[in-house]
Amino acid sequence: MKRLIFLACCGCLLLPALRAGAPADPPPRDGVCLVLSGGGGRGMAHIGVLKTLDDLGVRPACVIGTSAGALVGSLYCAGYSGREIEELLLRLDKRAMIRDRPDRRRLDFDEKSTRYVPALSMEMGPDGLQLPSGMIDGQAILKELTLAFTRRGVQDIRDFDRLPIPFRAVATDLKRGEAFVFARGNLATAVRASIAIPFFFTPVYYEDKVLVDGGVINNIAVDVARGLGYRTVVAVNVAAPSPAYKKKLDSMFQIMDESFALARLEKDRRLQALADLVLIPDVSDYSVTDFHRVKEISEKGSACAELWREDLAALFEPAVGPPGQAPGWKYTQPVAGVSVDGAGGSAAAEVLAKSEVKLGGPVTEDHLDRSVEKIYALGRYRTVDYRLDYDQGRLGLTYMVDERPKQVLDLSLRFDTDYQFLGRGRFTAREILGSPLEGQVSILAGVMKDFRAGIRLPMGEAVPLSLSADGYFTLLPREIVADQEVVDKLDEKHYGFSAGATANLGNSVGLYASFHLEEIHNVSLGIFDETESHAVAFVRGGVGVDTVDDWFFPSRGVRFDLHADQGFRGMGGDLDFARVQASGDAYLPLTANNVLRVGGIAGWSRDLPKYMIYYAGGQNSLSTAPWPVPGYRIDELYGKDLWTGSVEFRRRFPFESLGLADAAYLYATYGVAGVRLPVLESGNVDLNVPYQYFHGGGIGAALGTRFGPFRAFLGFGESGRFSWILSLGPDF
Repeated sequence: MKRLIFLACCGCLLLPALRAGAPADPPPRDGVCLVLSGGGGRGMAHIGVLKTLDDLGVRPACVIGTSAGALVGSLYCAGYSGREIEELLLRLDKRAMIRDRPDRRRLDFDEKSTRYVPALSMEMGPDGLQLPSGMIDGQAILKELTLAFTRRGVQDIRDFDRLPIPFRAVATDLKRGEAFVFARGNLATAVRASIAIPFFFTPVYYEDKVLVDGGVINNIAVDVARGLGYRTVVAVNVAAPSPAYKKKLDSMFQIMDESFALARLEKDRRLQALADLVLIPDVSDYSVTDFHRVKEISEKGSACAELWREDLAALFEPAVGPPGQAPGWKYTQPVAGVSVDGAGGSAAAEVLAKSEVKLGGPVTEDHLDRSVEKIYALGRYRTVDYRLDYDQGRLGLTYMVDERPKQVLDLSLRFDTDYQFLGRGRFTAREILGSPLEGQVSILAGVMKDFRAGIRLPMGEAVPLSLSADGYFTLLPREIVADQEVVDKLDEKHYGFSAGATANLGNSVGLYASFHLEEIHNVSLGIFDETESHAVAFVRGGVGVDTVDDWFFPSRGVRFDLHADQGFRGMGGDLDFARVQASGDAYLPLTANNVLRVGGIAGWSRDLPKYMIYYAGGQNSLSTAPWPVPGYRIDELYGKDLWTGSVEFRRRFPFESLGLADAAYLYATYGVAGVRLPVLESGNVDLNVPYQYFHGGGIGAALGTRFGPFRAFLGFGESGRFSWILSLGPDF
């Protein structure tokens, strides 16, 4: 007994010391903290809950959001009402939010034809080539969030307690295996980190942390609210597992979400138990990818909140002022300074030049949007954002860029019924030896081959000129057709070198000139037998216009090119010749989903030998394929002078849900061609013959996918001719 009394006395003496070493309880806070869970598209139900709070005239003292809850909650805390958030997300192009590609119209003219090809991109890091850390970088979402916060005048706020409603965003730090709560910093970055679904979005590298979706660790952050000292906590959980008969497990996103929900089930239940009130909207009929169903999912949140209307009115305090009261454009002061965070030297200078910001001038929403697009179009950065700061009444603008590694390897694959499988690897290196010099090596392997190595030297914004030099080898298989029968097969080989310059006159017009030295060699089975090599030297000059808005399925804009070649004897060449080629397409939007395309290509030549003639036929979209004429075989039409014209009507059927394909297309094409089709005789090919004329038409269907377009086309020509093609993958 004496021993027990002694131990008890010791415990009493030690207790104050133990309490002194423990973390102090946070001071209690009045008001209600609203906790919004993650849940993907189901998180749109949070909007309905907020609309009900607005109708009740009450306001939370703080909002804590995870993933979709952070997205909706941040907008609410920035000053948007529930209905304004709903309208904002309804207007948003959800498919554009998951496409990390620059606005094609912002690219320099000389990069428009080559910049974007869907590919597996591997970056050169300290440990060699690395696979991507996610499917998309989230540039489009980051830009829209920043613009939304700028409109409400909170983009310059770094302390989230100073927002109209205090806010916290919950992310997961993969390095430490714990939750990370944003209480300050850049608001858009905090939300981007909280919604970074693993494998889908790349992580956010913040300070020394690697941040992904907060739902991985803490999907219902009631404990964070209690840790802040809030006496009353209301939670909204939109991520509860669905009943077995309602589960949607049709896509990898749905399967991944259901797996996460089951893994965190017990923890979510423990966290819910810490709340004073938990709302669970009935969103089991919806998928995590149903962001297009904003209105109806929002109504589910409203219906749930209405069931607890009296409790919510009793718990929350009355709001001061109407919800969503816009302050107007806040940033009216002239810009006193512009800087770049994330790039230095010539790269920073290029960013500032693209921004087109003038010191002493105002900033507008349109200018901020346009400048971010132009900088992102440089292709050097994963993400581009901006920060506005006040310093003693002076407005500062900082562009924040996340630079890509300077060496990148892109791998892509394509299949079509004309050329079978084609694979392409492209290695790009920037800022060689610390200069603006860019190098690129590309290999196209398959029936068609193209090996190319080159350099490009942009001269800078002050001189909108780029110099380039390339060495290349190209092999093009040809089938010579007469009377719908193959009479000869040949491999057209080009070994060459070119050097030239392109002047970019804005983003839409370019002037170019180049010198080419080629060795051309044809190996055939008969009529086109050319067993010896031919050295060709020529100069090329041309002009181009390109305002087209998309690489694969344009809806508006014009693309035109005109160039002339003059061959000469000397400098390795053994032939005098001249040729002129013109091509053009105009895309006319008839409605939001209907497009009319009118286009044509023409080539004229003088003293052109048979191994350099033009080819047409088929409907292949490869840049090195013959000019398309529906209903005819690949290479069926050929001659030293050739022209084609076509008109196409295309109907788009957009997919509302997010997935690997964003739209389906149906199209009908009619084409005509005029060609000096040679008379083929053994040992002789007469190129100087009168024109013959052909026409044909066809119908096709296509899907726009993340791997490039999938196309199917059936064409019909004269005299019972028909041709068809299936293709999947990018157009090299």
